[in-house]
Amino acid sequence: MSRQKPSRAASQLQAVSKALIRERQVRAWAKEVADKIATLQRQRQDADQELASIQEILNADPELTAIARQMMKKAVTTGGPRSAGVAIPNPRYVTADAKRELLSKILHDHRQDNPEAQGMSFSAIKSVLQSRYGIETASAGLFFRNELKEWKTRGGNKNKSVVLKFGQNRDQES
Repeated sequence: MSRQKPSRAASQLQAVSKALIRERQVRAWAKEVADKIATLQRQRQDADQELASIQEILNADPELTAIARQMMKKAVTTGGPRSAGVAIPNPRYVTADAKRELLSKILHDHRQDNPEAQGMSFSAIKSVLQSRYGIETASAGLFFRNELKEWKTRGGNKNKSVVLKFGQNRDQES
């Protein structure tokens, strides 16, 4: 027995059926996109309203605002006496350059506090990140993964540390 060719009407019916299904999918998708746009527009309006109320407060006393801005600028840039020179404006996003400076600063401070120390553990680095800089991270190794390539490390997965001997790390030679 040979298989019969589908009739032209059956082929057209099948094509129309597929088109109807796809039309329903695309309409649902378009509605979803429209809902997202509406949500984003409401969020934008809320943000604009909040910015307007903030500007109203800031414009009420321009002299006080200027002084406060200057004080905030100094607080963000220095972050305290130990972090002078390392600017971390947003602890949730730290640039690669800032990470490089930050790692160097943390290791340098540790070396000054502990001249006899041979290294600094990743857990100690993570602790400094959290306490001094307000940076939350799963581990120092993940946070500094690209920056640590320039440093010699020792130890295994559980107790890894950065070697602090002078001459062994490119950034520490001075």
